[in-house]
Amino acid sequence: MIELEQFRENKLGLNWTTIIIGWYGPGKFVRQLKEKDIIDYAVNLIINDENQKQEVLLLASYNEKDCCEIEELLKKLANEEEVNKEVEERKWEVILLMNLLKGLSDRPIDGLIELTDFWEKFDYPEYSPHVVQGVRNNISPSEYYTKENYHDLVNMHQQWIERQLEEINKL
Repeated sequence: MIELEQFRENKLGLNWTTIIIGWYGPGKFVRQLKEKDIIDYAVNLIINDENQKQEVLLLASYNEKDCCEIEELLKKLANEEEVNKEVEERKWEVILLMNLLKGLSDRPIDGLIELTDFWEKFDYPEYSPHVVQGVRNNISPSEYYTKENYHDLVNMHQQWIERQLEEINKL
């Protein structure tokens, strides 16, 4: 599960579309947010600005067992927003990739498989920094699964995160 605080720490703004993507699970990931996360987010909005929509006030009043009610309000709030859903999904990619890199295996074969599995959950987007052996390249397995290549790919992923943070923060 992801903590919404990670978005704030990385200056990735949150909105109801970001929240609902995490609720349903970005890409092919499972749900990343719990009911408590949504309730706490609504409470924090009210603390920072009392002039909130009725739906936000309701969300703040729910408890963790009110799953269906929370989901309905999330849908309503997200549908009322005018935001770029692709940007909000990209925020999730960045946060999830940051978390993956923190726990990535030291062993090249395992780490490369973990990276490939990650990007598969987003259907291998063209903008991905990941390179899969034999896909649109002639890299042999003996070259691909080396420590050197693995380190290069991890560095490419870290640089991609930095670029994404800069680009998203400019929007």
